[in-house]
Amino acid sequence: MDGPNEQETIENLVPGWPDLNAKEQFIHAFTITRSRSTASRLSGISQQRFSQLRAADADFAKAFDVALDINKYDLEDNNVKRAIDGWLQEERISPDGTVQRKYAFSATLAIFMLKAWNPGGRYMFERDEQEVDELAATLRATIVMADESIGEPEEENAVIPGS
Repeated sequence: MDGPNEQETIENLVPGWPDLNAKEQFIHAFTITRSRSTASRLSGISQQRFSQLRAADADFAKAFDVALDINKYDLEDNNVKRAIDGWLQEERISPDGTVQRKYAFSATLAIFMLKAWNPGGRYMFERDEQEVDELAATLRATIVMADESIGEPEEENAVIPGS
């Protein structure tokens, strides 16, 4: 066996897992895995039974809605982080021992987040090219200053030779 299975993993993440009833197991599993199908598999509640419980049991429905909100906020936080901070796309160590990092950013994801937060508002993509360039330069300078203040590399978007 290469590693723990889903059941062993969930039992480690949720104290008292075996003693929870199936509905509690479903809610905990959904909150952790963000997947209804995985929560169904781990709790033994089928997708059809889930729909019945959600319609008939107000407490279960409320607990599921809270878990769903937690997952939505987590997704939103992760999307904002990827749009603004980017993600490490590639990391290499040069022959002289210098770590070179290449980061990727998602302007499209940023646009979607802005639209979600401010429907009908004015956004960067609606601005003229010079204004966008000035805003981008300010943002880059702010990121470099923030990185320097916490001891990160000065050029977070350093281009890796050969890429």
